Amino acid sequence: VIWEPDGRKKLKMPFADARIGGVGTRQHMYPTDGDAPTIWERLADIYLDIRYSDEVPATTQWGRAVSCLSGRTAAYRTRLLQSLREPFLTETFNGRPCMSGDDKRYTSLILQNGYHTWNQLNACVYSTFNPKFKGFVKQRIRWSRNSFRSDLRALWQGWVWHYPYLAIMLIDKTIAPFTLLIGPVVLTVALLVGHWQLALALLVWWHLSRAIKIWPHLRRRPADWLILPVFIAITFYMSLVKASALFTINEHKWLTRAVAMVDGKA
Repeated sequence: VIWEPDGRKKLKMPFADARIGGVGTRQHMYPTDGDAPTIWERLADIYLDIRYSDEVPATTQWGRAVSCLSGRTAAYRTRLLQSLREPFLTETFNGRPCMSGDDKRYTSLILQNGYHTWNQLNACVYSTFNPKFKGFVKQRIRWSRNSFRSDLRALWQGWVWHYPYLAIMLIDKTIAPFTLLIGPVVLTVALLVGHWQLALALLVWWHLSRAIKIWPHLRRRPADWLILPVFIAITFYMSLVKASALFTINEHKWLTRAVAMVDGKA
């Protein structure tokens, strides 16, 4: 992770409000091989821009409750962090110890204890991402499992409803991966029955709607117009990845590292 020179100064500013318990940064992709990022790094960059141009500003402004302060760089009130040591180290899901998702866990504990979380979007950091397809997918399986565990627990325990916008967003993020798959099903049926107008309309709509969704990124990196069709395909593929993560939610593996929970031990 590489910080911009004034990153720490900007990161500390929101703590002027005593109700802020944790603060996150604005993330950017840094290519592992100089100025030639792979397509998987470029896709990771697109997902970062979606998150930090849409979801994070909304949850920051509407309720001051960002769902996850990314572990690439985040700051917390020291005494608050120390007081959460026990529930952090003893996290379980469905009776099994958890071993990853530390940033999501700390953020949830901050919110659960009545504090707010904030994302300081002008405090920028740069981070490398796995440049290969296999690593790209494995990271997202791990992240999805962590998110499902944390979000379902928050909804079950009920504390998240103190932050109504965040609660609605968590429900939406839990359901959306599955409703998104309706599109490819409709396209397949349209092709099988020869309804070419519907198939063409779907393809045009996907390109238009996804271009609008990632417009902030396309303005920053116009060359990525060329990989818009790949991004659309990966969006649907990620729905399948998230479905797989949900059905294997009790597996506690790092995946991109040789670390796992076996018989309750790391």
